Amino acid sequence: FAQPERPAVSVEIPAYNHLGYTLECLSSLEAAGGLADVEVIVIDDASSDRTGEVVPHIAGVRYIRNAENLNFIRTCNRAAAEAKGRLLVFLNNDVQVRPGWLEALRGVFDEIPDAGAAAPKMLFPDGRLQEAGARIGRDGAAEMIGLFEDPGLPRWNVRREVDYASGACLMVERAVFQDLGGFDELFKPAYCEDADLCFRIRARGLKVIYEPG
Repeated sequence: FAQPERPAVSVEIPAYNHLGYTLECLSSLEAAGGLADVEVIVIDDASSDRTGEVVPHIAGVRYIRNAENLNFIRTCNRAAAEAKGRLLVFLNNDVQVRPGWLEALRGVFDEIPDAGAAAPKMLFPDGRLQEAGARIGRDGAAEMIGLFEDPGLPRWNVRREVDYASGACLMVERAVFQDLGGFDELFKPAYCEDADLCFRIRARGLKVIYEPG
């Protein structure tokens, strides 16, 4: 991976064990390309497997290790504090990306002045749609939009505003994320922090955008 002095984007991959997932995620990033001005950060949440032996030797990866297990929210917040890019991408280590994914997300911020967050089309390994953004119903229940649908249908291939999107792959401006105080530790160790962040972004008059490209 490239190690730009002034990266435009910081891709942050929290990892707790499951080295195989992390390596597959990194391999997909490298294969997808488009990372010339991107720093790739793996933050190891005190893994007990060989993550700490292997990942530091991958050329170009910024490796950060927690001295103790901080769980997902605090680990992501620490990675964001260490990041240098104007844009942050939170990327789960069990996610694999495809060519063009990052360019599409960056395009949201280039083309929509009041964009506050952007998220991609998420697919299951069998090709079915996992998420085209998400919504919160009046009863407070969360719903992944398009769950199990055909991802090729036109309705899932239109950029649009959504209530929130999964933190499994979410791009935000670093300045906005930091100004909001990051993921709220009220939700630690994890879950609902992504919805909360997106709602706080929207409360600022910014948009959360689903980007299918």
